[in-house]
Amino acid sequence: MNKTLSLNKLAIDPTAPDAEKEWKFRLLQFQDFVQLTVEPGIDLLKILRLYLTGSTFEYVQGCKTYDEAIAKPNEVYVKPKYVIFARHEFISRKQRDGESLEEFLHALQRLSKNCEYKNVTAEQYREEMIRDAFINNMSSKEIRTRLLEHSVISL
Repeated sequence: MNKTLSLNKLAIDPTAPDAEKEWKFRLLQFQDFVQLTVEPGIDLLKILRLYLTGSTFEYVQGCKTYDEAIAKPNEVYVKPKYVIFARHEFISRKQRDGESLEEFLHALQRLSKNCEYKNVTAEQYREEMIRDAFINNMSSKEIRTRLLEHSVISL
């Protein structure tokens, strides 16, 4: 194994707002590290465990394979997407006082990434737009909040 490259220990708080982004980045770094430094036949599970702190080791402690050990932190750090909530945030975002047009545009571009837009039929698009307008423009904040907690809503 090449000893010239090294990695910092993986210590990510799963409750941190950027935990998913940080995990994906650190996983990519680890995979690059393995590809560049680890010789074929080396036990990748053991290499992975060297990279973990005690608090992150608990997620993979019972894992018997490398693939299983990579899947466990994914379950911890990668949260399910709530497309309806993401689209509500995107559609509701307004330019803030003192925010430049460029900053506002970048904020919208960032928010749109969670909206999971995809190719749909005109009828599906129409139904999604009706759903989103219904939720965004209803007068009851309590009902809106409850609806935004769901990942799928059909009207």
